[in-house]
Amino acid sequence: MCEATSASNCPKVNSFGGGCDPLLEFRAVIGENPNDKKGGNVTKPAKNSISTTHLEGTLHTKWDQTVELMGLANKQGHYVQVILWDFNISGNTPIGYYAFPVTEVIAGLDVEFGKEGPRAKNPRVLNDLICLLKKTILKTQINLSFAMTELHRYQVKVIKAEKLPKVDTNGTIDAFIEVRVLRKDPNKMKDAAAGDSADIAWQGKTKVVPTDQSPEFNKKFTDIEVAGFHTWYLQFVLHDDRAPYPSLPVAHAIVPLKDISGSGAPPMSLGGIVTKKELRFEAIPGHSFPEDAKKANVSIELSYDIAFEEDE
Repeated sequence: MCEATSASNCPKVNSFGGGCDPLLEFRAVIGENPNDKKGGNVTKPAKNSISTTHLEGTLHTKWDQTVELMGLANKQGHYVQVILWDFNISGNTPIGYYAFPVTEVIAGLDVEFGKEGPRAKNPRVLNDLICLLKKTILKTQINLSFAMTELHRYQVKVIKAEKLPKVDTNGTIDAFIEVRVLRKDPNKMKDAAAGDSADIAWQGKTKVVPTDQSPEFNKKFTDIEVAGFHTWYLQFVLHDDRAPYPSLPVAHAIVPLKDISGSGAPPMSLGGIVTKKELRFEAIPGHSFPEDAKKANVSIELSYDIAFEEDE
């Protein structure tokens, strides 16, 4: 977990106005220390990377954002690379970077299985960015914090749905199910049907089964790896396919992740214990709910275990 709090004294890099539109990127790097490489390889794409939003026209910024960076373990040769960028619609400009060994930033922290509240964190002040701008002496100071959580690996199978409503003009439904892992309760989102990319940790969908109110999907989503927060949710959104036009979200069903992985103790077997559930669909806030959808349901199977880092 990487928390970007604030930055001060960002350089004036904008062509017009002399300001800066700073954003912070965190990268997972395995192998050689990026600090020992010319340019830090910042222009090369990273397999695991996450960024804050950018703030416009400021040399002193406050992000107050926490992001989840995947792909690292508490071992030698694993680094968190922090890159400060100036945002531009035509392409961001790298300002500077610095890489921390993972063993350093999480020193003294423990994995807290089953914890629902905030994790313990290590605050850091970064004032020695390696500068990437010509003829510039960076005086930027960045306030950061690092924390860690276990990595949960979920297996989700959407088996079938029954008693689906008639929503097509021909009196049936062309159904598919969209599955999401969400960082917040979907019933408290601005639009639980569309979702906000910032709130979606993972998503997938089944095939479309045309003209069938009791469709069988038998779709298994394997190895869904997300941070081990029990305050997150699984959402199953029932859609009516209307290709080539956008699909119609009809209803949804919700499973809090604490109902699956919130017991506090990690599973003792690979893959975990498979649990079968029959979920009743309910109205999506802000969307019409067909009268004949009240008895609609979806049958699923769920399991989880802890995703441990494999030896290299």
